Amino acid sequence: MYLLFALFLLGACGIVSQVLLTRELMTVFYGNELVFGFVLMFWFVIYAFGSAIIGRLADRSRDPSLIHISQLLVMLLLPFEICFVRTIKPLFGIQPGIAPDINSMFTMVPLVLFPLALTLGFQFALLSRAFADALPAKTERQIGFAYSFEASGWVVAGFLLSFLMLPLFNAFTLVSILAWALAASLIFYQKGWVRYAALAIALMITIASPFLDQSSALAQFPGFTLLKQADSPYGRVQVVSDRGAVSFYENGGLLFSTADRLGNEELVHLSFLLHWNPQKVLLIGGGMGGALAEAAKYPRVQIDYLESDPRVVSLAGKYIGPPPAAGRVSVIPCDGIGYLRSSGKKYDLIICKLPDPDSLLLNRYYTAEFFRSCLDHLAPEGILCSKLTTSDTYLGPELKRLNQAVLLTLKQVFPKVMVVPGNYNYYYASRATIISDRGALAGRWRERKIQTQYFRTDTIRYLLSPERLDFMAGSVRPGPDTRTNSDLFPACYLLGILLWGSRFGADYNFLLGLRPLPLFASLLALILILKPLAIRSKRLRPPLIVLFLSFFGMAGSILIINAFQALYGYAYQAVAVITALYMTGLASGSLAVNLNFDRIHRPKVLLRVMVTALFAVLAVFALFIGHIYLPLFSFLFALPLGTAFPLAVRMKEGQNTGPGALAGLLYGMDLLGGGLAALLVTVIAIPLFGITGTEWLMILALGGALLFI
Repeated sequence: MYLLFALFLLGACGIVSQVLLTRELMTVFYGNELVFGFVLMFWFVIYAFGSAIIGRLADRSRDPSLIHISQLLVMLLLPFEICFVRTIKPLFGIQPGIAPDINSMFTMVPLVLFPLALTLGFQFALLSRAFADALPAKTERQIGFAYSFEASGWVVAGFLLSFLMLPLFNAFTLVSILAWALAASLIFYQKGWVRYAALAIALMITIASPFLDQSSALAQFPGFTLLKQADSPYGRVQVVSDRGAVSFYENGGLLFSTADRLGNEELVHLSFLLHWNPQKVLLIGGGMGGALAEAAKYPRVQIDYLESDPRVVSLAGKYIGPPPAAGRVSVIPCDGIGYLRSSGKKYDLIICKLPDPDSLLLNRYYTAEFFRSCLDHLAPEGILCSKLTTSDTYLGPELKRLNQAVLLTLKQVFPKVMVVPGNYNYYYASRATIISDRGALAGRWRERKIQTQYFRTDTIRYLLSPERLDFMAGSVRPGPDTRTNSDLFPACYLLGILLWGSRFGADYNFLLGLRPLPLFASLLALILILKPLAIRSKRLRPPLIVLFLSFFGMAGSILIINAFQALYGYAYQAVAVITALYMTGLASGSLAVNLNFDRIHRPKVLLRVMVTALFAVLAVFALFIGHIYLPLFSFLFALPLGTAFPLAVRMKEGQNTGPGALAGLLYGMDLLGGGLAALLVTVIAIPLFGITGTEWLMILALGGALLFI
């Protein structure tokens, strides 16, 4: 009974650790979705090392205390790693609000994950050995059952995290709950020093959790006052005060600040000025820092303000104050894209005050689909305003490409587009001609008699000078290689990553030269090289089948997470349920095979059937990718894949391989395939080739698995 509970808890520890550390690292790296791939890649590679390499030691050792020690280590390591990741930016000398460069992911992510992932991987091999010893006459079968019990822990803990624990508890409370679950397994089923050690560690973590949570949160903002920290479906929200100004951060990136009065005035009043008589205005994002107050200075104007994160709205009301002009201003806690899909309202002005599209979450607001939705909600002479980072004198290649892509995407939707350089590049798009005559606009400004601190008549003359307009129009004119940005082909996401890297002196422009055909041809060549080796050695076939099918499954899971983020914007919350659905499919498929293990005499035939089923599921996925029930495909991908591990064990049955080593080898290949998929799909396939290109990569992986069966 202890071994079953320990395997279940191993799975629970896996998903709790992975989800909590992913969320913490998302905050370190501005919420960029590359973190998903890097965490999964390093997690699986390190876990595979612990399982496959160190796991060989499990066949040489019968000391049960190794299992107990590994469980105690997990109890201690998880709170330590959460504290470590929260303080990693100050340790590396990185200021609050500054995202580390992409190269730092290769250092920080494995540094954070290594101790815990290695311990959990080794623990799986230890438990598989012990589980096989419990019924030595059926050792190979027990390996499959061990896999199923571990997966069931992922499933139960994943759903509890998604629907109950994450919305209610902070990270350290969850760590305490997990520590008590591990302690219970040792207290009730073991004797001697292990019981007392488990009880002492669980008590220590519970008592220290409030202090650890508060002190580690404060360490992220040295020299500032942290007013509040809270998690929401969109990320971690942190409210910081500094010399009277209140700033809101989400996933480590600055959302808005009350100190940016000049920027708020420029954006709002220039946008209002370009429309002859705005009456209905939609402001999307960033308004609570001052933009909403500037817009409310216009009498008789009805303003709808959209803030996707309800937690930001409630905290802004507490720490900044209620929105101005009650009755004329409606604050709607709703995702901007979802609102436009469901609303039938028409607006004279739509102003987007959002950061650059350096993540899929933000890229959604710079796509052709979003711009078309805005066009549908504009009155005949209505104007859309979108902004991007710029430079007054020189645009580097990365910054230029990003601006070119947004301009091209706007021009494919709107008949008229004008770019005005200021603190940002302001992109104005409309069906009607947009006036740029400085004299007329200065006269309009004087007539409106709006009181401002920075925005004046001479500001208008400076911003709209013909020389500045011509310079910027020439600088951001789309070139022959400029790509349109869309939900399923996030071109600006890649360009945002390149711009991010350039700020730290890193040149990733070589990625633009990668094309899908050479990459796919290289992978196909690798498969064809491995084929003769597999023919000569039958022992290679099961591990290679597991490798390619795991690659397919993880690629599909990451694709679902990223597509969900691109379409709906709250993968931060959905990642746990997507992972749980994936593990539910794996557990169900694995259990079905294990229950009929002795009746299966032709495992190769069943594997071919499962691969064929996966081809069919992938085809259906391509047709229904835009729907809200997209996460369900995580289960549908994983269900046939769950049969692969025990069927591979069945194929290797009779070969002279110890159960611990066999479990470690196959599980290690399973994790290695997932790690490779995490790297290729996250860093290359989705940014460069989009959703469709990634699907072709998954087809290639399925073909490789079929070739080795």
